[in-house]
Amino acid sequence: MLTIDIFFNALSILCYGDNMALLLIYILQDTLLIMSSLVLFVSFTATFVFQLGLIHIVLVQFLPTIIMSIFYTFVSIGYHYTSLSSTWEDQTVNIFLETHLLIFFIFHKVISCIFYSFYKRTALQISDPKYNSDSTWLRELFIKHMNDKAAKLEARNAAAAT
Repeated sequence: MLTIDIFFNALSILCYGDNMALLLIYILQDTLLIMSSLVLFVSFTATFVFQLGLIHIVLVQFLPTIIMSIFYTFVSIGYHYTSLSSTWEDQTVNIFLETHLLIFFIFHKVISCIFYSFYKRTALQISDPKYNSDSTWLRELFIKHMNDKAAKLEARNAAAAT
């Protein structure tokens, strides 16, 4: 999916000036970004850690990628809207000559590189066997989590009894 997103980014530069082609590319790219986020969330739920109920461990570990994925999707939609709306009526407008469009273009490309690195790192980490099978690391986390829950429950019962 990342390769297709890179392809769409390159193709959008080549098709600049043809608004209908750009609209189609942008719709496909934004749909792909949403689908890649869904694939990421499905891969989280497929981990053994998530199935044990230790959801917070998965979320804390991969929170930067989740935030970056959402942020990149919004930046992409914003850039696509801005670039299309500025050239829809007047197709002679060149984004490389308009300062605010050029800055947004560069910002979008920088954020896309950061998103690609976060997404790829997460895809490699989520395939680590420690997240997908039973291990001593996971057993220790589960026992610690259950002991913390039991301590909180005892404290709540003690406070309610007094």
